[in-house]
Amino acid sequence: DTRKMKVPLPIIRWLWSSATWVGMRRIGNGIKYYLNDAYGDTVFYWEGNNEAAAAVNGYIALTIDDGLCRNTDDTNMIKKVQELLKSHNAHATFFVCTDYTPDNNNNNVIQSLLQDGHEFGNHLQKDIMGYYNTLSKKEFRTELRNANSHLLNSMIPKKEDTTTTTTTSNNTIKWFRAPNGRMTKTMREVIKEESMIHVLGDCYCDDWAFSENDDTHPESNDSYKFVAPLMFRQVSSSCGGSIVIFHMPEYGFRQTCYTALKEFL
Repeated sequence: DTRKMKVPLPIIRWLWSSATWVGMRRIGNGIKYYLNDAYGDTVFYWEGNNEAAAAVNGYIALTIDDGLCRNTDDTNMIKKVQELLKSHNAHATFFVCTDYTPDNNNNNVIQSLLQDGHEFGNHLQKDIMGYYNTLSKKEFRTELRNANSHLLNSMIPKKEDTTTTTTTSNNTIKWFRAPNGRMTKTMREVIKEESMIHVLGDCYCDDWAFSENDDTHPESNDSYKFVAPLMFRQVSSSCGGSIVIFHMPEYGFRQTCYTALKEFL
């Protein structure tokens, strides 16, 4: 992961507290307006009139980035996150990087998540800065399709497993989230041509940065006392339809993202 925390935590706290005060939806709308070439089709939150508004009233979309496990099986917290979600009867969209997902020979965890009603979105191969936004249209399409193909293959049950069914619709991946949220006009055109939807959110505060500050002593890291209440404020400022962005925790890496998610739920 090339995205290391370089900004002091007090500044990050001030930044997201200020953004929350201004209004996360206002900021998202501003991005769509002023950076329309790249973000004109991006969904920051769900809204609508009449029936559509009623459908999202009181609901949020929970998303979890950078899954499922970038390190070794010893650091894997997928089952713990799955149990947490189940205890709250919550469902999530996991925006996964294909480098961090098991292949079809070891996909029991993916099948288990699908059976629990979760879904998957495309977060490309890995969450890196300064790469995907530099690609040509042809190069980006190749990266996108390769990641979609990998995800779909991972969702196929093993031949000996006759009890598992997947929840993919028409064998496609619908959702896309650009690594680091960095979109370009070229990327937008490809996403539209591939009949996918780019999704960011209106509930976010760099939960990963707080966790990476002190994963050596996660039990003493109380960053969740800032992260969870602030994100709850962001959600509470709307009547529904918010898209919430957390990051996937692992033991020893972004571990306190789990505590923040637990407190938020």
